[in-house]
Amino acid sequence: MRITKIHKIFIFLIIIGLGVATYFSIAQYQSSPELDVPSFTVSFLSLSIALLAFYIALETFSSIDSVNKITKMEGNILENESYVISLPSLIKDFDDKDLNKTEEKIFSDLEKRFKRKSKTAVEFADNLQHFIDLIVLFPALFNVNRKDHHEYQKKMDNILRLIRKREKELLFINTGNLILIQETVKLIHAIMSYQKLTHEQTLKHDSDLFEVRGMILKNSVTRTVYYNYLGLLYNKKAMAVLKKNLQLPDADLLQIDQLKEIIAQKDKLIGKEREIAILFLQESKNAFQKALSTSQEDVMWLGFILYNDARTTFFLQLLTEDTSDTSDSNNTWLTIMKKAIDSRTKLNIIISEVVKSNGGSTCLQSHFLYQEEMARLVQVNILIAEYGSNSESTSMKEIIYRGMDITKISNPVSLEKLFFTEINVDKIAKYQQTIQGHLFNKEKDG
Repeated sequence: MRITKIHKIFIFLIIIGLGVATYFSIAQYQSSPELDVPSFTVSFLSLSIALLAFYIALETFSSIDSVNKITKMEGNILENESYVISLPSLIKDFDDKDLNKTEEKIFSDLEKRFKRKSKTAVEFADNLQHFIDLIVLFPALFNVNRKDHHEYQKKMDNILRLIRKREKELLFINTGNLILIQETVKLIHAIMSYQKLTHEQTLKHDSDLFEVRGMILKNSVTRTVYYNYLGLLYNKKAMAVLKKNLQLPDADLLQIDQLKEIIAQKDKLIGKEREIAILFLQESKNAFQKALSTSQEDVMWLGFILYNDARTTFFLQLLTEDTSDTSDSNNTWLTIMKKAIDSRTKLNIIISEVVKSNGGSTCLQSHFLYQEEMARLVQVNILIAEYGSNSESTSMKEIIYRGMDITKISNPVSLEKLFFTEINVDKIAKYQQTIQGHLFNKEKDG
């Protein structure tokens, strides 16, 4: 037990008290020689033991009170079912244009919180929630153009070690009311593991998320994050089944050529493997629906969840041969994707109003512009892959990009001018070039 200043003062007062009592006892003994020595000794020892017992009782009470203060969870943020975050405010807090400076600010903030400002369970819970709030920003740091992924992962591992260390310290004191903290820490580790595996293009050790008891989570944002990533994990498993059984290359399945290959070969996926793929996609869609219900229609989460749901719905409708595309249906992949694009567009407008940056977008702002453009281009990719497989429907269907039917554009230069080029991401440029090639080489699409 750590000796505090209060402890030292208390011990000092006890020593003074014993000293005074000893002095008066000796003085009394000297003035009364006839005093019984055994009785005097017993009385003095009784006084000393009584004072010591009093000190121990106070220390015990103080220790129990300290433990209660450290481990109490009343009113903690992890139980707030109406909690929301403001993404524009987060982006404003980390408003550097340089990726490395943005990363340094975010990790410095997290290190300070988990090293120095997590002394009690409530403080630790607040900081865990702050970490979860920032999860939507981490893909911007661990982006597709980045070369030094090792440095990012090293910093992230350090933060995760600090979280585990503080969790163990709290659980050592008291495990009774800290189950919510345990599950939240497990969720954070599972999501960081998933993000790492996504960039490594592997499903190795991907079961961490299944170990999280999602029903225990109460905070609305935490539950939304859990179900969104659970949906992504099921989707990733379904894509792995498609790649393996259709013998597809280890490439982006949302590229036009890959989508065409899947559409052409979908009937080759039969029996148990088809059933498993459909099961994974259905579980993915169910998870996204739960994420939507807990997100409280937040515009940021709508953009994320609907985009993920649209991709899952496309593959699910493809494998179940439910390809109806009626304009009044709210359940087709295209309808869901359009809503996702609207949400991402609205979010970027709000961000631009809050973050007044001079001389271009901030690092995080650019990431969300990239997310919007990605949704627009994926929609175009799927439409070209679908319509290109049927030459008769190519001229009958619209392919809308930023409010224009790009099937009516007469030359590649005009299309190139229409493309959004304010963000420098290789994947975006590749998608745009591929779309150009397919639209102006329609003889290859029949």
